[in-house]
Amino acid sequence: MYNHLKFPRTPDSFTQKVLQVVRENMETDVNKAEKEETRLNAAYGKKEETILKNLYENENEKKERKNNAWKKKAVAAALALTVVGVGGFTVHAVVDSLVKVRMESMSQEEKTQYVEEVDSMMEDASTYSRELTQEEKERERELSIAYHQDGRFPEGELKRVEDESEVDRDMLCFAPKNFYFYLPERTLTDEELLQIIDYQNKVNYALTERYENTYGEEIAARKADAEETKQNVEANGGLTDEEAVAKAREWLDKLYGKTVEGMEVSCAIDTEGLGTKELPTYEVKFSFADVDTYTFTIDATDGSLIEALYSGKELSAEEMSVSDGEAKAEALSQTAEKYLRDTFGISQECREVYYAYNTDENNTVLNNMMVFQFVMEDNMTYAVALDCMDGVLEVYKVQDYAAWQKNLETEKELAQKGVMNYEVVRNQLR
Repeated sequence: MYNHLKFPRTPDSFTQKVLQVVRENMETDVNKAEKEETRLNAAYGKKEETILKNLYENENEKKERKNNAWKKKAVAAALALTVVGVGGFTVHAVVDSLVKVRMESMSQEEKTQYVEEVDSMMEDASTYSRELTQEEKERERELSIAYHQDGRFPEGELKRVEDESEVDRDMLCFAPKNFYFYLPERTLTDEELLQIIDYQNKVNYALTERYENTYGEEIAARKADAEETKQNVEANGGLTDEEAVAKAREWLDKLYGKTVEGMEVSCAIDTEGLGTKELPTYEVKFSFADVDTYTFTIDATDGSLIEALYSGKELSAEEMSVSDGEAKAEALSQTAEKYLRDTFGISQECREVYYAYNTDENNTVLNNMMVFQFVMEDNMTYAVALDCMDGVLEVYKVQDYAAWQKNLETEKELAQKGVMNYEVVRNQLR
């Protein structure tokens, strides 16, 4: 299996709740299991449905399969709150309105086709017939930017085939039944890459619309709860969502030297993930042309940073071997600690340092991401995740030692149950 698609995307605001639920209870209800999988996808960059299938088989083996499409409906549920929003606001880049017009111009028949293709996807659905070359990955990124920023759309549509017997080996073909893209051995053209990008966006749009139509009451109830929480926060001297966005913009500049120009900005109150009813947080997300996403979790009470996430660069990066990653662990730990001290201002003495990464049968560091966990003398634990290639910050998170230990135990339990189809490597550095 090659080049996991960017479809489907998962919103942290929705999935953070999932992680908390599973870590506390390891509940086996189908809905909670599928939601937990969504969070795992976001956390580890595993955006394929094969893990979702594994989760279902292990956590719900005694449950009756009511219908084979529930996994796809979970995808739609995961997508929904990104678009609909819960108790917050979204500011869309003006140029992205061209994409909006394109999506809204789809006929109901076309949208139904996309939804049915996902619903009918076979259990062993895959992705690409070969890995994209580095040049193709880089060009795909640039074309995605042009798609969202300049309205550069494909002139034609994907050629759909029933099975491999209908494939023309010299052109891009797509088999909906197993969600398989047959790529020619030659270099993909810009038109072919745009067809793939366009398909991903149309499927996401169609699934999201179905979710909105199906779960309108649930969405409205969540919005009402979030609005009440926001009012309580502000009444008690906490941040408004505009103030939370301002804090996040400062971190965006400080960590990545970026401004919000050309970005979609969203902000939502969170009481079910990193935040609680008593101590809510704001999740602020900056998205650039569907290729780079910067997410900041801000304490709604005092404006402090709880978590920072960056995703996108991995879409065009080659994965590093485990041996090369291990060789760079010490140097990367020094970069991580420099972030911790100089950027985040953490001055406490460090008691222990661990590093962790995920790997699979290909013996690579998945997503090029290595996580360094610093356990401090005051029992607070700080996670700093870096891109192994260039040391760019991908994750920063603050949590207490007890919560950290509980997460480790849950991770082990999930691995024992076979939920994860990759290995988690964790070593103590000092």
